[in-house]
Amino acid sequence: MTDRLRAPGDLARQTTSQSRRDRVAPVASILITVALIAAPASSARAGILLAADSYVVGPNPAAGQYTAGELKSQPLGLTNLGFATGGYTSGSGTAQFGAASGGLDYAPLGESSATSGRVAFSAEPTDNLVRSVARNLSPITPPATTGTYFMSLIVSQDGTAVPGANGNGNGFVLAGFGNFIVPVSGATAGNLAGLFFGFAEEGPNQARDLILRARTTATMTATDTILVDGATTNTAQTFAIVAELNGNDKGSIDSVNWWVNPTNLGSVDAMTRSSLVSGSLDTYAFQSTADFQRLTYTSRNFNGNASFDGARLATSLDALVGTPAAVPEPGSLVLLALGLASGAVLANRRRPPRTIIEA
Repeated sequence: MTDRLRAPGDLARQTTSQSRRDRVAPVASILITVALIAAPASSARAGILLAADSYVVGPNPAAGQYTAGELKSQPLGLTNLGFATGGYTSGSGTAQFGAASGGLDYAPLGESSATSGRVAFSAEPTDNLVRSVARNLSPITPPATTGTYFMSLIVSQDGTAVPGANGNGNGFVLAGFGNFIVPVSGATAGNLAGLFFGFAEEGPNQARDLILRARTTATMTATDTILVDGATTNTAQTFAIVAELNGNDKGSIDSVNWWVNPTNLGSVDAMTRSSLVSGSLDTYAFQSTADFQRLTYTSRNFNGNASFDGARLATSLDALVGTPAAVPEPGSLVLLALGLASGAVLANRRRPPRTIIEA
């Protein structure tokens, strides 16, 4: 048998069109897959920022600006996202909680002392009174007994206070989204709804811990979970806390995930990898949206100064944080895929036709 060279004009088989179809088909499949994944993810991740306050001090309460001074003396026209218009309700001896300029810095949450204020707590007498001041939230619509909520709070305590100075070691200063006042840890109280964060003494003459206080038993007993042991020593330190509350996801039990000082808030996994410390626990914090009726500040026998900033409540992490820079949006992924596909098609068009030589 002898080999024959087939002339390109009449005998060679041209494969350019088929080759292009072979290349374009996989690209189209990729585009469709990316679009299908991205479309529902975008809406699911968006969520709603339900409430937020950065305690800006200024002359205009209708723009959410505070008058420097006690929270209970704020103008009734104070307007902030997600809060009922009006001032704070107060319990006994609440002069220690006030609005002040110079907020707490925490760049991953977008909080800056240059643009925000803070709630400043000044040392109180050791009179064993539980103090509280609260602001009502706007009703959550639609109301629900289940669902996922994210919340954040930035806290700081200066290091000049003497731990356990009152001798009994039960001092605390806390803030959180919930309902009514916060009783002493270990007390049984059905009105301790929600999650509260701040500083508490673990015993007489002991260092103060960064804690989470919530109902953790079926008898609604208030218990403390230590987030950072010995969080306050001789120097001031700022802690940013992010919590995820999954309401009634275990029957009547709510699971809570928490992170302290996460530097990457692009996703739950990213927070876990970048946090100072993180963890989870089961609670009875959320039985209905009535348990998210107000933002409360409370204290008892706390002989020191503390600050709070960046109080937020949202239905997703994205809504809580804003647009995370570390994670591309699904729409961006689609545009990237389209760009890659266009480049592949253009490159293929510029390529000359191939000729197959058959023996």
